Amino acid sequence: MPRFTPDLSKVRASIRVFDRGDYQLKITKAEPFINEEKDDGKGNLTQSAGCRYNVEMVGKLDASGNVTDEFQGETVTPVRLYVHYEGGWSMTKQFLMAVLGYSREEEDKFDAEWAANADLSLDGEPDEVEAGKSWEDPVGKVVNVTLDKRLYQGREQQDFRGWTPANAARAGRRRR
Repeated sequence: MPRFTPDLSKVRASIRVFDRGDYQLKITKAEPFINEEKDDGKGNLTQSAGCRYNVEMVGKLDASGNVTDEFQGETVTPVRLYVHYEGGWSMTKQFLMAVLGYSREEEDKFDAEWAANADLSLDGEPDEVEAGKSWEDPVGKVVNVTLDKRLYQGREQQDFRGWTPANAARAGRRRR
């Protein structure tokens, strides 16, 4: 007869909200979405669309910008990118540029080499989304980011700021 002896001290009951600092993350999965229409409280129906990226901790960056193994392998709050309104496009572009290895100074190069041919379309209903193949391009790649905490409805939430390519030198490339 099998015997199980779980050690619950080796797992987390929820996703950790990481303290402010610089980290390196790995993109593990892309989940494009279109959400159901909802009343915005003003009588208008709104619908959101974008991509949810599952991410895993590679490690915390030390003062010299080297990746440590602190928190390695832990799940991080998913990154949600929105494309249903133009204001979300900029945030989506910042993330995609960084994860695909382009610095902010290389935006024109990113536009010419990747964005011009990218298929970021989202079609269909919430339960049957047909997504363009370019949403998958970040999967398996690593990126640097500053994580921080914020309160939302009384609970701590993870905040992502200053996406930069993982291969970029820290000096002069980080924006806080």
